[in-house]
Amino acid sequence: MLPTLFFAAEAAAKTIQLDWNIGWVKNVDPTGGLFKRDAIGVNGQWPIPPVIATLGDRLVIRATNHLNESTSIHFHGLFQNGTTYMDGALGATQCGIAPGRSFTYDFELKQTGSYWLHGHFLGQYPDGFRTPLIIKDPKEHYQYADDYVVGLADWYQNGWAEVFKNDFFVEDNQHGIEPAPNTVLINDKAKQYFTFAPGKTYRFRFVSMATLADITVYIENHNFTIIEVDGVEVEPYQVQAITLSTAQRYSVLVTAQKATKYNYKLHAVIDFDNAPETNYRPDTVAEIRYKKNAPYFNYTADVPDSEFEEMDLVPLEKLGPLPPDEYHQYNIIFNYFNDNRNHGSFNNTVFQFPKVPAIYTAQSGAIATNDSSYGPATNSRVLGFNKNIQIGLINNDKEAAHPFHLHGHQFQIVGKSYNRFKTFNYEEETAIANNITNPVRRDTVLVPRGGWVLLRFRSDNPGIWLLHCHIQWHLATGLAAQVIEAPLELQKKQKIPQSAKDLCAATKTPTFGNAAGFNNTYQFDGLPDPLQVSIIIGFQADAGVTHGHGHGHTHKN
Repeated sequence: MLPTLFFAAEAAAKTIQLDWNIGWVKNVDPTGGLFKRDAIGVNGQWPIPPVIATLGDRLVIRATNHLNESTSIHFHGLFQNGTTYMDGALGATQCGIAPGRSFTYDFELKQTGSYWLHGHFLGQYPDGFRTPLIIKDPKEHYQYADDYVVGLADWYQNGWAEVFKNDFFVEDNQHGIEPAPNTVLINDKAKQYFTFAPGKTYRFRFVSMATLADITVYIENHNFTIIEVDGVEVEPYQVQAITLSTAQRYSVLVTAQKATKYNYKLHAVIDFDNAPETNYRPDTVAEIRYKKNAPYFNYTADVPDSEFEEMDLVPLEKLGPLPPDEYHQYNIIFNYFNDNRNHGSFNNTVFQFPKVPAIYTAQSGAIATNDSSYGPATNSRVLGFNKNIQIGLINNDKEAAHPFHLHGHQFQIVGKSYNRFKTFNYEEETAIANNITNPVRRDTVLVPRGGWVLLRFRSDNPGIWLLHCHIQWHLATGLAAQVIEAPLELQKKQKIPQSAKDLCAATKTPTFGNAAGFNNTYQFDGLPDPLQVSIIIGFQADAGVTHGHGHGHTHKN
């Protein structure tokens, strides 16, 4: 979170009340005939309609679980300041909503911008439990004729659990090569069109809800002007195309041509070396409609260059680099562990959920201030209150970049290296970062392959916040950490509602003590032993290993 929040607008706030019955919807086909499969929807409907709100509105979602496993809803990019128990991170900020049970998410929308919400348990959002969440500002800085929401997602022919069990998390996949998706979707629909009038300017909100793929978007013969990144408005920045990593968002302005007799296409493109041999469509299009039934422009050029440096984006709301009070380093490492599986990890510690969710350990008196209380396999770090935090994410995977999301905050990106052979020097890079005037802020950053990023934020949001890779294959196998922010302040200022505790009672989950339920910092009987490295994989640049990501048009550096 940033020191400055958006406060309630002058316009009258409303309550958006949604009653969602979460369950499987049979035989959907958003591919236009490529294949059918089941998806997770709400109230028997899929895709799930976007949630469109205004600053200051109250969002109330009563979620009833009709799946055969627990679920929760995460509101990606929202700070949840004062309501960490509404963040929806199952096993960290709440117990799961068990099958047949309900839970109501209820909070005020205090930010503006482009976000999304999704199931936060295993493969539920890759299976379709996701939708954009747009919070509009009554006092918009930029002007445009219309506002188009474009949800982007990769899509697999088979369900996530089947692919995970049979193709990815298997003993002979020693290098952890991820299965490639079959196609890319635009708003989870087979056909889409966006109406243009000559000379008018339109806002497009691109929201990546992908499982794995980087997705490149462009409109034939039209440029993009970036005006927002992950909920942060920025000065205009012109590009021809944008590549979004998993969970990232960009808003762009597009000005229609003054005169044309053609319609054009918006393209969403993925690129994989290990693509499926059948039912593979890497380029999905939507129509840019100037006139119904007009012919399409004969576009023969290649995919435009989508490379630009996100650190060149300048926030409209100026905030200089926060001088760091604390530093925490996370080394991103992939290895083969003693369960005979490949895992992503921080510092070779594979994340395993504790018996007691961290939000309840943080409410358990004096032990809450000790990192160890949160368990030996959670990569937990306790932060002081109102400190400037600097985080180094060091990517030891030299074959692939990784998108990382921090719940509860927008961070400043104050340093980045694409050099796979450059050693990270803390003192040198911190000094360079201190000279940036107004660093870009966002909540999901791509860490270059073999490189690193340096992030800063202020610990002014007491709560439990996950830091994790947003490639769902990697989160599911342990590439995550818990940021325990100001737990004593949390104890003073936030009371967990009884409805949240009732979820724990339904699954017989304890709500007091350390990760294992003991009132100390060292006793963890009943927790699984931390995994140990069995074979060092390393992903060295000369190893000839293809890690499997489809960073086709960018992020190769």
